[in-house]
Amino acid sequence: MIDKNEIPTCESCFINNDIFRHLTKDEIDILSYIKSCNIYKKGEIIYNENNRVTGVYCISSGIIKHYKTGNDGKEQIIRFSKKDDIFGFRAILSGEPACTTAKVVEDCSICFIPVAHFLKMINENSGFAMSVMKLSCKELGDANRYILDIAQKNVKERLAEILLELN
Repeated sequence: MIDKNEIPTCESCFINNDIFRHLTKDEIDILSYIKSCNIYKKGEIIYNENNRVTGVYCISSGIIKHYKTGNDGKEQIIRFSKKDDIFGFRAILSGEPACTTAKVVEDCSICFIPVAHFLKMINENSGFAMSVMKLSCKELGDANRYILDIAQKNVKERLAEILLELN
């Protein structure tokens, strides 16, 4: 259960997430002031596919499922995000709507960075911009591995891999 009085500090995310390591003390202070933190319950939707993403989400606790909905209404899980993961940035960088729906599968505490501030950090801090590019490339590689897994592994093998990843 998440304590509603426990607001995550940006510093706790910076320790565990390389994307923020290039920010200066002043940038961290500004980000701490601008970000908002919310608690989401299991089953809540953070955003829907084909909708505009209005910022970047940083998970302090909990698990998010990212999925696409097929023409038949069936969900196809694309990936999971967990503590210290960041999501929403690819849609912002591409200028396109979200390609997946983000749904809470375990109660979450999530910090939100508005799109304007996220883009400002990218424009003003080349180290931060490079970290975002590296993360984007890593996630592309993960997506390629996922496609291979779907094609070559059975359901039990895929489930075991997901469970190991979430721990």
